[in-house]
Amino acid sequence: MAGQDVRLHIVGKQWEAEDSPQEITVTTQGRLYRRANETVLTYRESEDSGMGLTRTTLKILADGGIHLLRTGETQSKMEFVAGDRHMTQMSTPLGLLQMGFYTHEAKAELGDERGDIRIRYSLDYSNQDSVNISLHVEYERLNGLND
Repeated sequence: MAGQDVRLHIVGKQWEAEDSPQEITVTTQGRLYRRANETVLTYRESEDSGMGLTRTTLKILADGGIHLLRTGETQSKMEFVAGDRHMTQMSTPLGLLQMGFYTHEAKAELGDERGDIRIRYSLDYSNQDSVNISLHVEYERLNGLND
């Protein structure tokens, strides 16, 4: 099935304990693919994110799970299901990083013209304090829109 061009508005927040969140907001273009049991969004990370040579793929499964895959300079695979804890590894230019994460929220509202994906989780790695992360991705189909 052919993909559709979409405009993505991505807001990522990261904070520790009682600290104020650090926020990165990016607007970029990507591709949306609909398959029988999943919806897939792909986009290239921005230089501002520190992962400019990385492609991110979000797979929203029919059962409600959300997978985030990164390929390129930074590589990782994360599976988000609200209430679940997972372990994963991230390959970075500086080496391999073992991480654990607990998903607080993973939900998606997917339409043909636009959609909204929200992921909120706690991440811990290398004996460091836990970091809280939220990712909010909105998409809007470009075909037929006036840019």
